[in-house]
Amino acid sequence: MKKGFFNNTILSLMLLTAGIGTAMAQNYHEIKAKGLFPIGNYARVGETAEMLENEIIGSGAAIGAGLGYRYNLGITSDIILFVGGDLLWNNTCTEYRNICTQNRNETAPLYFNFPLWMGVALKAPIGNSPWSAYFDACAGVNIHYTTSTGWKNFEVRYNPAFSAALSLEVGMSFRNYSLGFELMSLGQPTMKGSGEETYHWFKTLEKKRNMTMLNVVFTYRLNKHKKEWKLSRKSTLDI
Repeated sequence: MKKGFFNNTILSLMLLTAGIGTAMAQNYHEIKAKGLFPIGNYARVGETAEMLENEIIGSGAAIGAGLGYRYNLGITSDIILFVGGDLLWNNTCTEYRNICTQNRNETAPLYFNFPLWMGVALKAPIGNSPWSAYFDACAGVNIHYTTSTGWKNFEVRYNPAFSAALSLEVGMSFRNYSLGFELMSLGQPTMKGSGEETYHWFKTLEKKRNMTMLNVVFTYRLNKHKKEWKLSRKSTLDI
């Protein structure tokens, strides 16, 4: 009886270890590279005025680039929860920079965004092939930063701004590689700036901009946890 109890205990431990390994195999990391294409008000240059920063700051974004990271927790093979974040950069377009040059030779800003995400991914395998279609939906918070603008002896600096963020992505996966298209809304961050000319400080007007982009996303999946599953399985056999 003791022998049977011992064998059952060992068998239960093996099954438990294998189950943990299988769960770990469903969790994985991803690295993303993004091409950013601003649309709507984010891409259009705002109306100009005597004080340039008050009118067009936060507009006129040009094509940019981004890097992202995502940690995926597999609920099933086709339903995945994830958390992650992006580092996004956009220059300003030629029209914006030309306005700056014509208006007191001002410095045009750069736009940086740091969205943090939480969402769900759905996958649909295509037959028995290594191809699959996927759909991602996520929400989070974005931290926006506009670099300083101005000219000699005068500079306007902007505070970081926060806003809600949403993202929808569809694409195709082949083994560890994916290519998709993403519609990303970074909300309407309120940009507040302060400037200094000689010894006089003033506050610029606050501006809200709706920041929306249509992005091309390349994703590479890391299989670290799959190797750990193999080690866990081997350890159970050694017992």
